[in-house]
Amino acid sequence: MKNISVRLIIVVLFLTAYSATAQEWQWLRKIGFGNSYDQCSVLSAATDDNGNTYVTGWFMGRLVLGDKTYSGSFNSYEQYFVAKFDNAGNVVWSNAITPTSSELNVYTIFVDKDGNTYVTGAMSNAYSYSTGKVNFGNGESLALDWTGSTPSSKFICRYSPAGTVAMKKFYTGYSDEYGHTLQVNQEGNIFVIGKLLDTYANTSNTYNDNDTVRCYDASGQLQWKNKYAYKPEGANSGNIQLLTDKENLWIVSQWDKPQQITFAGETHSIGVYETFLTEYDRTTGALLTVRSARTQLTYLSSKLLIRNRKLYVLGSFEYLYSPSITFGSIEVKSTKPNDTYYYGEEGFLAKMDITSGEYSWARLMTAFDDEYTLNVSARENIYVGLGGNGINALRYVHKIDASGATEWTQNSHAFIHDHVYLGVDKNDNVYATGWVSNGGTARFGSLTFDYNNEVGFIAKLQNVTAGLTGISLSSGTLSPTFNSTTLQYTATVTNATSSITVTPVAKEAGSVVKVNGTEVTSGSASTPIALQVGSNSIVIDVTAENGSTRKYTVTVTRENGAPVITPPGNKVVDEGTAITFAIQAMDPDAGQELTYSLEQGPAYAYIDFTSGLFSWWPMEEHGPGSYDVKVRVTDNGTPSKYSEVSFVVEVTEVNTAPILAPLMMIGNSGGCGTSYSIHASAFDLDTPADQITYSLQGIVPAGAIFDPEHGDFWWIPGPGQEGQYQITIRATDSGSPALYDEESIILTVSPLAAPVPSGDWLSVVPFNETATFSVESMPQAYSYRWSVPEGFEIVEGNNTSSIRVKATNGTAQGSIEVRGENGCGEGMALIKPIMSQKASATVTLSSLEQTFTGEAKSIVVSTEPEGLPVEILYNGSATVPSAAGEYSVTATVQDDNYEGQATGILIINTITAIGDGIEKSITLSPNPTNGETTLAFAKKYNADIVVTDAYGRVIHQGTARGTYKLNLEDHAPGIYIVQILSPDEATLTLKLMKY
Repeated sequence: MKNISVRLIIVVLFLTAYSATAQEWQWLRKIGFGNSYDQCSVLSAATDDNGNTYVTGWFMGRLVLGDKTYSGSFNSYEQYFVAKFDNAGNVVWSNAITPTSSELNVYTIFVDKDGNTYVTGAMSNAYSYSTGKVNFGNGESLALDWTGSTPSSKFICRYSPAGTVAMKKFYTGYSDEYGHTLQVNQEGNIFVIGKLLDTYANTSNTYNDNDTVRCYDASGQLQWKNKYAYKPEGANSGNIQLLTDKENLWIVSQWDKPQQITFAGETHSIGVYETFLTEYDRTTGALLTVRSARTQLTYLSSKLLIRNRKLYVLGSFEYLYSPSITFGSIEVKSTKPNDTYYYGEEGFLAKMDITSGEYSWARLMTAFDDEYTLNVSARENIYVGLGGNGINALRYVHKIDASGATEWTQNSHAFIHDHVYLGVDKNDNVYATGWVSNGGTARFGSLTFDYNNEVGFIAKLQNVTAGLTGISLSSGTLSPTFNSTTLQYTATVTNATSSITVTPVAKEAGSVVKVNGTEVTSGSASTPIALQVGSNSIVIDVTAENGSTRKYTVTVTRENGAPVITPPGNKVVDEGTAITFAIQAMDPDAGQELTYSLEQGPAYAYIDFTSGLFSWWPMEEHGPGSYDVKVRVTDNGTPSKYSEVSFVVEVTEVNTAPILAPLMMIGNSGGCGTSYSIHASAFDLDTPADQITYSLQGIVPAGAIFDPEHGDFWWIPGPGQEGQYQITIRATDSGSPALYDEESIILTVSPLAAPVPSGDWLSVVPFNETATFSVESMPQAYSYRWSVPEGFEIVEGNNTSSIRVKATNGTAQGSIEVRGENGCGEGMALIKPIMSQKASATVTLSSLEQTFTGEAKSIVVSTEPEGLPVEILYNGSATVPSAAGEYSVTATVQDDNYEGQATGILIINTITAIGDGIEKSITLSPNPTNGETTLAFAKKYNADIVVTDAYGRVIHQGTARGTYKLNLEDHAPGIYIVQILSPDEATLTLKLMKY
């Protein structure tokens, strides 16, 4: 499983060119999606001579490689992949490497010259499973029985050039996370400290030969083994690392005890923890070389490489735990000696010739963090990937030549990054792999990709070795002075130089050099190149043997001749007349364009800058006069040239007609009897201005007055002059010959218009009230004539624009009419309908409650105003009621000028009981009566009844219970008293009336 905590301080690649000779980013590929659920990281990579890069790493979630999509856990890092990218960044093949019932780590990847890919890793017991498995894709896997064994084992798997599993083995030995105990060379030999196994068992001999180096072929068959012989007796902490070059195997060792080693007659004294090298024949395992490294290397954290019998060491003071290191006689010191513990910002790079045992050089390196990488090309160029310490720190890629000098540096920048590997092909193209995290934009020069979580990348730096060491011209001088890193130059030659030759000198022998597409031998002059006047571009293309190219451009400017102008001669023109003619010019240099400009001339003169057409319209103020003109003609050569020509324009005086302004009416006008006023105004353009007189032309209306000196016209039309009149006024100057201008205007004399209402006009006026009617004041009207219908009278304002009208009848209606009047008579009428309305009267009712006495009872009515006739209805009838009861009363005013009404209820009461003492719920009805009447008792008991007349005489006695009838038909009309005595001697007296 990837150790996330070790990789928290990292930076993302953003490589930019340090100088013009630096490599250039050619392409960039993102490996994975880089989001919260789909993450990926590159752990190891290898590049073959043809630029194919083989990558392995872990992923979670989804991973798309070419046409394959892999799916894994969203929370586990134990799904891995292996993929081959071609030198154009395309996926050639890929496979997933996944665990079953085990934990999984993938360590390193190797590739041989035939394109076989070797992946190493380890599986370990997870969750106490009894068995585990690592799956390599294509149905191929290795299974491990955990029972009774150490719960982990390393493995190696070889994929064929087509990406199929060709070999799979377990192997024993120390941890191989850094590739120290297993190496694969270009021939496909597998060197391992330990052994390769088809099955893994924890037996007594599984780990008993960790000091033995074995060599297997690509199929996993043992070729030879060799016990490592240089372990001092009783030594501890022996560190052993395997390295390979294209030929043989190298073992790098150091021990905690010194020793003496004799080889080929030469004795080597090896100090405590001093590093030494031994070389073995890859075919037989025979010892070939023993050499002390003459330093102490903590190579478990340093990057060590052997190429062409040269040892390269890249390391950090942080892991050395010391501010200095000695390589033979060369000491490299940190620039921060006071930092006694943490030296992660600086490190060292050294190169040793193994044959001589001497260091060629050692130098200080800066900007380290916990990830750095080293590679050396077949041309012995050194490529180093470094990074500053901390989040968002800069990282760098350096190209260092065989002498230790930095050729170029490119920096990088992003949030978090592991720079895993720099691969180099046979043409020194560099392939960078690694991973970025925590979101942002990864930048490789102008190439970028966005991400928001961990994701891998692979990018190619195209090596640029093509170039020149010199350019010389047969004429002119290069500007700036030639420098192999400068690609753009200029030179200037005279107009007499019609051709030029170029002599380029290539930087590398074997480079192909072309001048304007024609191949030229390095150091030899090109064929003559024709020069046109002006700018000429000469392109020199250089193609090196490795296929890289560089383009140089020389811009040669051939000077040109000045334009030739044909003199136009002096010109004569009348004032007020346009003058137009073309300036004739040509350029002796074919194909050039000419532009024209007016360097001197009168105001508003103009020349077209492309055609040379001169134009001017001299005005009155210009004549008579003489004006100097200068025209410049400029070509577009380099540099541009120009010629000038001068001439004179004579302007002669010409009389011009005056200009009469359009005629307009002055003041109010528009009808018979009103005034029409026109003022004519003209001006003369001549200088000095001529005197102007005015005259009327055509038919002049009778009564019109005209002032010829000032151009004033005045007229009041009279009766009978309605209609349209064209008034024409002519303005004539005093020039020679006399010229004039005329203007006309149409006068329309119309009858006096109808007045226009002003304010609100009431259409209804209540009786005996007034209303005001107004019209807008008409300037043409002297007075106004009003008329009102019968039933109305004008009480104020007749003959003015506002009158007050009173309604003298409540039912009148008709129209109100008004006309304006002036000297020509009356105008059109304004007519509006009007009607009167009855006034409101108040009706009051009284005597609405009376007592019935036998005769008719009527109410009393009064009005305001007083004395208005009123119609009274009782229950809808004019008959006055003569019986007791309630009656609905309506009283309505009967008058043509007023309206009003009142309603009420007339109550005529019967005679009620007098006295008290007994139950009052006794009725006597009807009362009054003209004959028989009935007593009705609410309670059933016997009561004595005595009836007396008005004089107290008893006329009837009886006993009553429930109801009792009295018959008074034989008695005279009048008032009778009925007394009722209850058994308890209480009395009640009722009054009874007979009519």
